[in-house]
Amino acid sequence: MYNCFEEEELPGYRRIQQIIYWFESDYSEITVAHRIREAVDPKLDFAAKIVMESDLKDLRYLYRYGEYITENERKMAEFMNSLDEETVEKMASTFTEGYRIGFVLGGKDLSKNRRSTSAIWSDLSGWCVWQYEILKKNGIKAGHLSCGTGAYQ
Repeated sequence: MYNCFEEEELPGYRRIQQIIYWFESDYSEITVAHRIREAVDPKLDFAAKIVMESDLKDLRYLYRYGEYITENERKMAEFMNSLDEETVEKMASTFTEGYRIGFVLGGKDLSKNRRSTSAIWSDLSGWCVWQYEILKKNGIKAGHLSCGTGAYQ
């Protein structure tokens, strides 16, 4: 990866995109183990910290996740920022209510589950803030918020 930038002529946009893609692909075996730890270790909450501590109107927060960000993620984040707070809260409420109903339908006691693991796409961070708050209000810590992007879908 690094020697591609040692040449006098730097690689073009598409080549850089391919370099990053194949770097991620080649090292996925190593990173998957860490992603699994993130799902169960409450100390590995960097994505939650990014969501909760960033100014989501400043799209530079997208790059703090260390994930591949495309025009798709930037446009979705801009769209989410254009929505009023009430709409985003309703979206998050729909999700968290579905989470609760899943426990009811499964005959599971939600009071025993004090921790939630959520996958969140970087461009939906505003929605994630509400999801986090609603779960917290219901006594559930959304401890792990893993980040993904459209590049992996």
